[in-house]
Amino acid sequence: MKSVRWFTVAAFILILVSHSFAQSRNQVFIGARPLALGETFVAIADDGNALYWNPAGLPLLENYGIGWMHANLYNTGARSNYLSFFLPFTEQLAFGADWFNIGFDDEEIEFLDNKFNLALAYKFSDRLSFGLNLKHARFDANYLDLQGGILFDANARGFGGDVGVLYTPSTRLRLGAMLYDLTNTQLKHSRSGRREVIQSRNLRYGAAYWLRQNWLVAADVDDRLHLGSEFKPLSFVTLRAGWQKDRHTDEGPTYAGGAGLEFKLLRQTLRLDYAYTMPPALPDMNVFSAAILFDLFSPRLKIEKIDIAPVYASLYKRHSQTSIGTAVIKYKGKERLDYKISVAIPPYTRAKPKEFFIEPDTTAKARYGNNRPDPAVTETVEPVPLYALFTDSILAVEGNTPMSAEVTVSYRVNRRSRTVHESRAFKLFSRNKLNWGQGVEQVAAFIDPEDSDVEAAVNDFLARVPAEILMSPNLNRAQKLFEGLGLAAITYKEDPYQSYAGVDNVLYPYQLLKENKQGDCDDLTVLYAALLENCNIPVALISTSDHIFLMFDTGIPERQQEKLWLPPSMYLIDSGNVWIPIEITEVGKSFDAAWEQGVRNFQTYAAAGDTEIVKVRDAWAKYEAVKYPSRLKHKTPPLPYAAPGNFARQIRQKQEDYKNGLQQQLAQDPLEVRQRLARSHAMNGEYTEAQKYLREVLAVDAKNFMAYNNLGNVYFLQGQLDSAAANYAKALPWAKTADDSLGIRLNLGALLHVEDDDSLAAAIISEALRHGNDLARVERLLGLKFDKLDSTKAGAEKFQVLSAFNMKNLAKMASDTKGKKKEKKPPKKDKTRPAIQKGNRPAAEIENVFFWAR
Repeated sequence: MKSVRWFTVAAFILILVSHSFAQSRNQVFIGARPLALGETFVAIADDGNALYWNPAGLPLLENYGIGWMHANLYNTGARSNYLSFFLPFTEQLAFGADWFNIGFDDEEIEFLDNKFNLALAYKFSDRLSFGLNLKHARFDANYLDLQGGILFDANARGFGGDVGVLYTPSTRLRLGAMLYDLTNTQLKHSRSGRREVIQSRNLRYGAAYWLRQNWLVAADVDDRLHLGSEFKPLSFVTLRAGWQKDRHTDEGPTYAGGAGLEFKLLRQTLRLDYAYTMPPALPDMNVFSAAILFDLFSPRLKIEKIDIAPVYASLYKRHSQTSIGTAVIKYKGKERLDYKISVAIPPYTRAKPKEFFIEPDTTAKARYGNNRPDPAVTETVEPVPLYALFTDSILAVEGNTPMSAEVTVSYRVNRRSRTVHESRAFKLFSRNKLNWGQGVEQVAAFIDPEDSDVEAAVNDFLARVPAEILMSPNLNRAQKLFEGLGLAAITYKEDPYQSYAGVDNVLYPYQLLKENKQGDCDDLTVLYAALLENCNIPVALISTSDHIFLMFDTGIPERQQEKLWLPPSMYLIDSGNVWIPIEITEVGKSFDAAWEQGVRNFQTYAAAGDTEIVKVRDAWAKYEAVKYPSRLKHKTPPLPYAAPGNFARQIRQKQEDYKNGLQQQLAQDPLEVRQRLARSHAMNGEYTEAQKYLREVLAVDAKNFMAYNNLGNVYFLQGQLDSAAANYAKALPWAKTADDSLGIRLNLGALLHVEDDDSLAAAIISEALRHGNDLARVERLLGLKFDKLDSTKAGAEKFQVLSAFNMKNLAKMASDTKGKKKEKKPPKKDKTRPAIQKGNRPAAEIENVFFWAR
């Protein structure tokens, strides 16, 4: 029976050894982790198993350590053991040694196959490292009879070598190659002196890719194809799976799986790994591995605590610029230490390490005095901000998702880089969520005027909707865009849960235009604001405790507000211009109705002190507009448009009522009301009526400088430059204040500039501007900001003298678009107003810098 047993075991061992040595892959590989990954480790090589699989990975290790493995090979009683020691000297240079054994031992049979490796590795750069194994192999086998006599023995010795390389082209991808048995490892038999190649030269390739910080996939190729994956659901738990198959035979695949645990033990790290392999023709096998990682130097830095605030996908650009939380760093040392800290939330972030330094606590000596336990080392604790560089991939997140952020602190000590890792859970809100409690300006991130669907809607609305309000180009466009929303079947739907104090759902313009077609006040405000800004119309958000609407800039300067023919209660003055409030929930009705309701709402909320006004362009400085990803958009057929409504223009009626009201005031204050009527008519191109009222004033008061100045403006706009100059000249002697005199001279300077007499224009204006505060006076009179004007030659006092060149710039400032989006379509010219031909300067350009006496 023993003879049968001996032959059975010996045959199996020979088959096993030949299977291990005769194939092109040559090796019986080790390690529960690599085996559970389907024997994919040539490119991973980031723990103690690298010594055997690819020594080029040794410089990647951060700790010294000892590794061990044991397996009962395919449940035959043949044992497999592995012991390794790895020692990274510096960040570039590493050393290792190991012993691998396959053996079978009982009363009659002894079989031992031993290999010893010495490894040396060097990292040339952060991307490239190289490793070398020098190996010694020993083979011993004998069979004893029952009396202890040797019936059979075989002993052989030999040497060989392996060469490995690792290349890391990116933080996620690592490539590896290993040339096993570079010199064709041979054994020399001690009895016969015969030599034989037991392991022939073999090249193996590998690739490893980290899908996320906690998810790895890998592949190796030699005579077999190997695939493996590793996932860490928790920081101390790892799950693995692997698959491999011979590329040249019909042999079935080998499946594998396993798990790993990692613990901290007396400041050292203990790793336990298990693998279960299922080959097609041999019994299944269990493999156990363990490793102890030693940190011979006490850690200088430690992450004591991490706090991460909720992250909103819609604000990912803002989150990329500001801290998303804090980490409390604890430092033990006596010198300043530089370190980097980074936050990874794969796959939604890119690497963005921030550099910091920490100084030892200088107050420690004051606290402990000379009786401190360790006078050479102090303990310092300080909070640091956490930054994450998000990508737009975060916009694809659906629902509100718990996430984990990996915080990594790296520093150098004792000529080696060291890292500390900690994870912390936080809440990630999807792309449509917003927390109103953190400020209404955040909604600017949803207002994207450059969205392709916004652009298409603007072009469509401007082409389809007739223009019926002709007070200014901005008003014309605002009317078309608002009533275009009604034609596109956009409707208001109240949000019953909105409190404007917590987290709310906000739609992007695309979603409201193409998907939902219904939105509450914030959704509609976002869409209308995007349409207006696409037309280069500045928008401001009006936020209250329970509502949000908007107002827009008409482009009409405050000094020309009479152009509207409306009472001041119908508009607001902001930043020197006339703004119109719009109640967006009136969508589907006329623009006039939304305007009137916007005025009523603003007056009501303002009277209660419940309004906050935020300019969208100011808010964009903090909350940059987010582009809705095209990959999330769905192609939809164009929807049929409703017929344009035949709206009654309430604004026209209000204008008539305002005019009639002024006419009724003529009996009470004939001169002032006539001046107001004249300005309104002139600003609307009704020059005959303007002249009539001004002449009526002069018939009563022949010294009225306001009437002369404003009559000069009317003649100027009609192109009658001589008559304009004559009236300015008549106005000057009767000017009552220095401001009035300055304003008249500015008008005269503009006229001379139009006549191409820039030298005389400069002389007149230079005479007017004699004092240091003249610049502020001109700004006040004309409603302009001179910080946009060019200065004179270098060294001269800025704007001390308003040159003819700057006079030309004055005229340009009325339509200044510096820093603004270029308009897609220029406004139509008002054909009722003639252009000034002399000097080829358009009337509208000069009109916007007139001084209108009041």
